[in-house]
Amino acid sequence: MLNQDEVEALLSANPPANLDDFALSVASPPNSDYPPKVCYELKCKKCGGDTFSITAYPLVAPDPSPYYQVASGETIQRPPHSALCAGCGNRAKIFDARKDGYDGILNGGCGYESGEDNEGLIAGPFKLSVLLFYNIELEELREFAAEKNVQPSSLFDFIEIKAMPGEGEPIFFDYKCA
Repeated sequence: MLNQDEVEALLSANPPANLDDFALSVASPPNSDYPPKVCYELKCKKCGGDTFSITAYPLVAPDPSPYYQVASGETIQRPPHSALCAGCGNRAKIFDARKDGYDGILNGGCGYESGEDNEGLIAGPFKLSVLLFYNIELEELREFAAEKNVQPSSLFDFIEIKAMPGEGEPIFFDYKCA
């Protein structure tokens, strides 16, 4: 298993490619040693702004709902997700389940349904953070990354995108990626 210090050192030096379009700062992850994780706070790479709207592909669950713990008529906000800077309008991709993370890179996608049409905007402004989890031996992570010519940090196996409004409760987008 990776330990928290190894993960933080690895990610601080080389963040995952899906966050390349943001200015990043490493934040304190929630207290817990298992699994190893790193948390990033996102800023616009173009203007330095730290408030965004977030995109998703909404789908209203049919009746009966085939989705676990989703009632018919409830809206699911599917990936891919991007952020639109409130300051300058710059758009940057956060996560695409078909291309990012362990399964997206190594297996051509994960089990989450992704949207392609009718992208919607979840209006902010939100401060955004991304929490990444790793549950693999460091040497194995490096081997897989070398085979695919990616940063080891890109092979996360869980991602949590947190959209924190100025007031009220945060919105979470969570995806298992391995």
